This record gives sequence, structure tokens and C-alpha cells, in this order.
Amino acid sequence: MSAKGREHIAARRRRVRAWLTLIAGAVAILIAIAVPTLHFLSTFRYASSDLSLKVKFVSERLSTYVYAHPELWEINEHRLESLLSDLQANYFKAHILVFNKNGQVVVQSAMPVRAPTFSATAAISDGFATVGHVEIVSSLLPILIQTFLVALFSLCLAMAMFAVLRIFPLRILDSALGSLLDTQARLGTKVEELAEARDEAAAANRTKSEFLANMSHELRTPLNAILGFSELMASATLGPLGNPKYQEYAKDINASGRHLLALIDDILDLSKIEAGRLELDEEDIDVARTIRSCMVLVKERAKNGGVKLKTDIPDGLPALHADARMLKQILVNLLSNA
Repeated sequence: MSAKGREHIAARRRRVRAWLTLIAGAVAILIAIAVPTLHFLSTFRYASSDLSLKVKFVSERLSTYVYAHPELWEINEHRLESLLSDLQANYFKAHILVFNKNGQVVVQSAMPVRAPTFSATAAISDGFATVGHVEIVSSLLPILIQTFLVALFSLCLAMAMFAVLRIFPLRILDSALGSLLDTQARLGTKVEELAEARDEAAAANRTKSEFLANMSHELRTPLNAILGFSELMASATLGPLGNPKYQEYAKDINASGRHLLALIDDILDLSKIEAGRLELDEEDIDVARTIRSCMVLVKERAKNGGVKLKTDIPDGLPALHADARMLKQILVNLLSNA
């Protein structure tokens, strides 16, 4: 992989790391704050409700006492203290204060309460009017200690959630990126190997083309001589050959030489086809004449193979517009295969 590609992947990894850190941190902070806060609120609400029930209960007991002793209840502190001690011993433990209608403390329990505190109040009546009120004070310390322990647990849970949401996804991401880099490295190696194979194939093709060009030149030189002498003998330019059969043979030699020359040209055409540079030399062709010339070229091979050749060419065939050399090669190939 290129250095630019690696830098791009590294930049994306940094962005993903930043987003994972942000999300994991937000979730961890939410857990660390929300869980103890909800625990404190729910516990305090329950404690407040319970304290309200207790102060109402004490208020009813004191109101009953006041109704029975409307004139003496404020000055009979010993009796009130005994009543409060009885309530604390049999029902609950809390700091209780009894106030008259002027807000002065008439009596209070001896049980101390550690700060911080919260309280609840209720009225005391003699059956007709309010003559005072009672207040129960309770400590917040047990609730705060519970909330602190829950906060510690929430902190541990938040740290674990942070690790789950950040560290594990990053490990998975690193593993995936490592696999991706390995795959890209293998692909890069494969591309290099294919490029080398392509260059080798191109070099081999150039070598083949050079070989064909050299061979065609080496073969054309003696073929031109054969064609020239056979044409002189077929046309009897220097005088009669004596036997007419010799002249026919000379024409066959000339036709075969021209066919061999055409084969050499075909070999060159193959290289041109592979290079996409083949051009057709189209002209009007006498079909019957072309067929007969092809029959002459393969008649000896057919005779040696025990094959009888027969032509049935109707008269008046129209001219065919095509490449004469290639059409002749097609017909020769068909006859040779047959």
C-alpha cells in the first residue's frame, strides 16, 4: 500500500478512536452520576414518607394525651418524656421535639442525631384547636453512606462500560485494519507479479514478431527465385520445354510457390491481428477461378490420401468483393481439413 493510503487509514482510525472515546466517556459519566443520584432520590423519598407517617403517629398519640389533660400537658414534662421514651422503645428510634403553640420546646427526647439531618412535623390538637406541634428529626448519614457505596459501584461499572465501549471496539477495528492491510499487501504483490508476467508476455510477443519478420524475409528470397523461374518455364519465354506436361508442372510449381508465399503472409497477418493492425485488401474476385486454383494446390495431397475431389461450379457466378488472399486461404484450409 502507498504511504498516502496508509496515512488515510491512520487518519480514519484516529477519528474513529476519538468518536469511540467520546461515546464511551459520555456513557461512563452518565452511569457514574445517574445511578447514585437516582438511588439517593428514591431512598430519600422513601425515608421522608416513612418519617411523615411516624410524626403523624406521634402526633395522634400526643393529641390523645393533650385531650385527656388539656391544662396540664405543657407543665407535666415528666409524663411527656415517659410517653416519648415509650414510643422510641416500642416503635422507632428518632429525635422527637414537642413544641407549644408559641413555638417553644416543651420536651424533647434524649436520643442524639448526627448531622446532616432532615425532619417532618405534625400538629397537636386538643380536639378543638391546635395547641402545638411535634417534630421528628432523622439523620441523613445512613442514606449518604449508602449513596457513597452505590457511587463506588457505579464508578466501577462506568469504568467497565468505558472499557467495553472503547477498548474492545478498537481491538476489533485494529484487527480488521490489520487484515485489510495484509490483503492489500497481498494484492499489491499479485499486481506486481501480473505486471511482470505482462511485461514478459509483451517481450515474448516482440521476440515472436521479430522472428516471424526475419523468417519471412529468409523465405521470401528463395521463393521469389522459384516463382520467377517457374513463371519463365510456364510461359516458355526462352523456348519450348519439349514436353507439354513440363509446362503444366511449371504452372503448378508457380501456383504452389505463390500459395506458400501467401502462407508466409498469413503468418505475418497473425502478428498483425494480435496487434490489431490487420487491414483487408478488398477487391472483386472471380469465385470460380479462385476455387479451381485452390483445387490445384490440394489435389496431390488428396490423391495421396485417397480422396477424390470434384467441383460443381455453376456458370455466371457474380464477383465476390473480398480479400483474395484470405479467401483463398479459407478455401485451402477447408479442403485440407476435409
